[in-house]
Amino acid sequence: MNANDNTSHSIKCNSNFAAFPGGVMTQLTREAVTTAGQNGQGSPADTLRQRWLALLDQQPGLRIRNAAELLGVSEAELLATECGDTVTRLALEPYDLLGELHRCGRLMALARNDGAVHETLGPFGELKGKGNIRLFLGAQDQRLFAHRWTRAFAVQDDKRESVQFFNAQGRASFKIFTTADTDKTAWQQLVSRFVATDQSPLERDIRPDEPKRHRATLNRDEISYLQQRWDAITDVHQFHGLLKDFDLRRLTAFQYAGTERAWAIQPEAVERLIQLADERQLPLMIFVGNGDVVQIHTGTPGRLLRTGPWFNILDPDFNLHLNTETIQSAWVVRRPTRDGVVTAVEAFDRHGESIVQFFGERHEGEPESLKWRALAEEMPHAAH
Repeated sequence: MNANDNTSHSIKCNSNFAAFPGGVMTQLTREAVTTAGQNGQGSPADTLRQRWLALLDQQPGLRIRNAAELLGVSEAELLATECGDTVTRLALEPYDLLGELHRCGRLMALARNDGAVHETLGPFGELKGKGNIRLFLGAQDQRLFAHRWTRAFAVQDDKRESVQFFNAQGRASFKIFTTADTDKTAWQQLVSRFVATDQSPLERDIRPDEPKRHRATLNRDEISYLQQRWDAITDVHQFHGLLKDFDLRRLTAFQYAGTERAWAIQPEAVERLIQLADERQLPLMIFVGNGDVVQIHTGTPGRLLRTGPWFNILDPDFNLHLNTETIQSAWVVRRPTRDGVVTAVEAFDRHGESIVQFFGERHEGEPESLKWRALAEEMPHAAH
């Protein structure tokens, strides 16, 4: 797997990081961390930093997300320990920052959850939408719920720079990386505009996870009403309102929808779906989200590669890293629209959280591809 959000961050002292001076960052070393932490010796941030260093001594190249988990802290807390060195805390003005990305040329955007990492490469267009939902369309295709983001950082490591947004739990919401084709001057000017006054290496106010409580069961009348409401859908986006009205998770709704609307398939079928789409040259729409962002790529899978538990699509403008070991269940789902039935394949983890969703390429006002529908319905049913 080459999940770019998890790169081990290097450290280099730099008191004027907002200017992004040139030079190649060196790998994280004991000397660099010790030197950088002299002024905060004994502070909580310095102690965490030293624990991170000790862990890296034991596991060189360990990714920051995995290091944070092993250290029992959030990724944001660990990243913040490098403020003043390779990390700069940014003012939380996400819509203003996102709205200027179109000036920076080709960038890589990354969205992930525990089972999938989704990376798209290309220029950003105009930021659209209003209220709590903003979106990009085009080469970069995202649905952004930035009202849930609570902190932002600019990061400079060995080979690239990035802006990274985190939620109240300190989990990464959305990350944007420079590429070889990024307009570095425009990028540096943009990031410098949002440098925060507070550059403390200590991250505060990390909130614990709030349990998501939804109904787990429906009675007979409620099941009937759910199915009636399902059949009355005229746009796939109305499904979110249905879930809200019934206070259901997606997976629970599928379980009560009736087998003509949703049925379970073998978890292994998700990998086979991608392989067959590649063989048949069928373009897919691939969605990965985490509650703070949904990122979408449309195209025909190209280079496929298995690396340990990760099944990867490695294309010039798109990478998907899918940990198939996290897939507890997968479903074929059929929803009505004004343009006919729309078919999806969705995968969930052991907690019932969405990992990835697949649709056939489709434009508003057009019916879905019958070849895609046939492929989805070809997937082997799960054993009962």
